[in-house]
Amino acid sequence: MNNKQMLQCDIIDLSYDGRGIGRINGKTCFIEGALPAEQVEFRLINQKRNYDEGRATQILSKSEHRVEPACKHFSRCGGCSLQHLDHHQQLELKQQQLLNDLQRGGLTPKRILPALSAPQWGYRRRARLAVQRAKDGKFLIGFRNTGSQRVEPITQCPVLTAPLPDVVAALPEWLALLPVAVRVFEVELVSADSGFAIAIEASRLPADSVIARLVEGLQAMGLGSAQLWWKVGKQAQFARLIAAAIS
Repeated sequence: MNNKQMLQCDIIDLSYDGRGIGRINGKTCFIEGALPAEQVEFRLINQKRNYDEGRATQILSKSEHRVEPACKHFSRCGGCSLQHLDHHQQLELKQQQLLNDLQRGGLTPKRILPALSAPQWGYRRRARLAVQRAKDGKFLIGFRNTGSQRVEPITQCPVLTAPLPDVVAALPEWLALLPVAVRVFEVELVSADSGFAIAIEASRLPADSVIARLVEGLQAMGLGSAQLWWKVGKQAQFARLIAAAIS
């Protein structure tokens, strides 16, 4: 087989990272975008000794549990892997994966309690975002494409709790306040009951005058109390920039 081939496969299971599992000539194949009980057409994208990897190009026979993803970035963004699967079915599959792991370890539960779950949307209080600065100086902020280092810019993220979706939308313009000499590697957002925090990992600490502009930018967002944290390079931990605390 080669990566130009279009193949067909019946999906028999789901992997931990949300890929459909099928077999081609007895060899396991992990297929992005495929769900159990589906027959799919897919393109082979990688071949390993013990397994292959592919990406679904057409759903020939659709699962009854397949749904339309709520996020417009889902097909390219690597932040979520199962938005195309009904929420309740996601819980059942994850529970079954846990039970399978216990059985492989020789453990059999005496009683299985109902699965604990958060709301389907707006439940995630923390997000770690990749950052790239384009040649025109604009910032690309989002999650990396599946199996790639390329950043998929996002303007929304429905799994984040408020006010983080609005913070995500404001980040590119806010980060543009930084001089070119400051390279930003990663941005982490955290939501708390009393506000939110932005943690920046960058090549250097900006000058006090730049920090003052960043604080003004946070205030201009109008999203409530905020804190700004900073880490330079490979430092062990973030330090809070006290001047950036906003109430």
